[in-house]
Amino acid sequence: MPKRLLAAAPSAPLPHLPTPLPQDPSEHNDEWKSFLSLQSHITDFKLQNASGAKNEDGLSTWQTIELMSQAAKSYGNLQEDLGVIQEATARILTNTHTLTTPTLDPLGLCLSPLSARLNHSCEPNTFIVFSGPTLSVRSLTPITPNTELTISYIDNTVPYSLRNHELSTRYFFTCTCSLCSTANPSPESKKENEEEEKTSALLTRLKTSSPNESLSLLSDALKAAPPAHRYPTPALTNQMLLTALSLKRWGLALQTALQRHEVIDPAL
Repeated sequence: MPKRLLAAAPSAPLPHLPTPLPQDPSEHNDEWKSFLSLQSHITDFKLQNASGAKNEDGLSTWQTIELMSQAAKSYGNLQEDLGVIQEATARILTNTHTLTTPTLDPLGLCLSPLSARLNHSCEPNTFIVFSGPTLSVRSLTPITPNTELTISYIDNTVPYSLRNHELSTRYFFTCTCSLCSTANPSPESKKENEEEEKTSALLTRLKTSSPNESLSLLSDALKAAPPAHRYPTPALTNQMLLTALSLKRWGLALQTALQRHEVIDPAL
């Protein structure tokens, strides 16, 4: 796990690290050292590749790193050894945040060596938001000085087994936060497994559906969804909001946003 990031006293703001990373590390030594101190998990990615594990695109994460690194070396005319580039690529994939619009549309990746030091918790006390290119860390609860700041690396509304499966395959650790420590580690009930299978199938189908078809599918799914704080209701609600916005259904988008703000967020 990375070094812990602790809350500063109210009068002492967190330090700022400028981005992007320097082309010449010698000119910004501290920033470059911060980047090099981040975990790359390169050995874990190689072992995962040897096990035959694949992502949705049919490639392992290590194969993706190899392709990206080779492309960077070739098209960027880089003189560094390929292994060095692979190490940097692995650090970037492991430690970046998804840069999003206010409506959560992904725009790209944001690398901040400082915020990358935030550890994970399924009950985080902070969250990350973007205002244009500016990254902010905002509190979810009152935080006293010297309290460790945490964020959630994943959708923390999903059941225990799904959370830890994603954390172990993407970040190579098992969560021991307060929520996971009190969870029942036994296999999920048959009903929860069936719900997850249905939701996974639906989310996969939405990727190839038209906005109008997606709207119909989401409406039906939300009618049968569990209470607001239980998976997959938050994820489906977020998808409904994005779909309504894409269709310029402003009334539905406002209704869905209010549902998220007034009912789901407080329950979470």
